[in-house]
Amino acid sequence: MTFDAVLIDGNSIPALAIRHVDTMMLMSDGTAGGARGGVRPGDPGMTTSVSGSVITVTAGVATVPYSGQGIYRAYNPTAWTGNLTAADATNPRIDLVYLRIWDNTVDSSGLAKADIVYLAGTPAPSPSPP
Repeated sequence: MTFDAVLIDGNSIPALAIRHVDTMMLMSDGTAGGARGGVRPGDPGMTTSVSGSVITVTAGVATVPYSGQGIYRAYNPTAWTGNLTAADATNPRIDLVYLRIWDNTVDSSGLAKADIVYLAGTPAPSPSPP
């Protein structure tokens, strides 16, 4: 049986194999070949904050695991901003800001990119994340 080896001159390795090998550089998620996603420990990038009704995510790097696809690496070169949905007058809600990966070979989206998404939750007496 052969194994994928990367960074060897002359090897042509598909992106999927590189994503699988990349998982070895991250903390395991408890599965064989799996990795935890998120921001790089100790890196001040990808910090999310709210000021008034403006959400800001600072520039930085992050990883996003996708089952069976290894780990996607993403780089946000500049701060991202979005508008916070107005609060409900009587009930709290839990909103979500996340990094989304589009990979046409996996999701048939026609896209090959990453973007930041803000998703407002549903107000409720005991809200749950969207």
